[in-house]
Amino acid sequence: MTGLPDDVNAWNERMFRVVMPIVRDAEAARDVCQDVWIRYMEHRPFDADGFSLGGWLTTVARRLALNHVASGQVRFRASVTVDAIDPAATGPSPAEVVGQAQEADRIMSVLASLNPRHARVIELCDAEGRSYAEAGRELDLSESAVTSLLHRARTTFKRRYLLAVAPAWLRALGEAGSVDDVLDSVDPLTPPLDLGDAVERRAHDLFARIAGKWDRIRTSSVPSELDAAVAARARLGSDENALDVGTGTGIVAMHVAPRVRRVVGIDRSLPMLKVAKERVASSGSRNVLMEFGDLLALPVRRDSIDVAFCSLVLRLVERPDDAVANVVRTLRRGGRIVVCDALKSGKNADTGLTAAQLETWFSNAGLSRVTMDTVGERGTGRFVIAVGHRD
Repeated sequence: MTGLPDDVNAWNERMFRVVMPIVRDAEAARDVCQDVWIRYMEHRPFDADGFSLGGWLTTVARRLALNHVASGQVRFRASVTVDAIDPAATGPSPAEVVGQAQEADRIMSVLASLNPRHARVIELCDAEGRSYAEAGRELDLSESAVTSLLHRARTTFKRRYLLAVAPAWLRALGEAGSVDDVLDSVDPLTPPLDLGDAVERRAHDLFARIAGKWDRIRTSSVPSELDAAVAARARLGSDENALDVGTGTGIVAMHVAPRVRRVVGIDRSLPMLKVAKERVASSGSRNVLMEFGDLLALPVRRDSIDVAFCSLVLRLVERPDDAVANVVRTLRRGGRIVVCDALKSGKNADTGLTAAQLETWFSNAGLSRVTMDTVGERGTGRFVIAVGHRD
């Protein structure tokens, strides 16, 4: 090829590092890089004012890699099971093959969920590599209108894609509309395993930023009677010690405090705990203690708690079964755990819990005499309150 930069090999290596984690196939990654250079020669972008070679190559490489996966151009993708693949054979491993198929399906599912006009402009500009002028002629839009439409489409795609691969607890925050600033800082083309870690790290920063607004966010998404109902279902005694795990800003703990001897709130977000401690101080309560801790490593002695609350927290945990078992270990004989969370439904199919899940977690943790009630309406969201006893 003529008109190429002198350091083609160096740029090839850079593009390969971008493409390989997406397509996960060395041969396919090299083909994508070759396609990038073909487009480079066809479109001559280096003639444009302010042209950045690195930015152009990286952007086009990512788009072509995404298109490669979305179009199903993945080896073994059709009708081949993991057991049918020889692990010693050359090419991608069985796990990588399955991962590629899942990734392609996820991308296509997200694209299908978009407004048809958004999906089409992404297909034209990102998948097919059409210019804004060409896309405009097909969509009957000006180039500036295509630019605006494509920006909105990409923003929507990125949010939905990231929520699709994010942990369940982050998707739950997405229901409250409070997660966009986290998603804005994450590249959706990062390999999914790394992406999950990146999203989680940024989500911890999110809690720090929204701690002061959390009460308002929470109030807008749960029935007003929910916290009182949770406290009532617990059948509290004035001589009991209570534990509120994932206490957040301390709302449940403060509902419980007047009815027990002492309540300890645990949370791993220091900014949330700061708000909770301020709430305790302003209330004048002397039997509430707020402590830093994680659900999977509670700073609480075994057999020391009479009643433990997990309110609106299990759907935010990656291993809720382990979390329940860990909380149960703090209970005395005859103690009980009270779990409250959104019921899985069409509205929150990804983040709600089911009665069957709760029954399984309670049974595995050795709980008995399990009861369940619901609060809220179908139209505004229903919540389950489950109580289990340690014999």
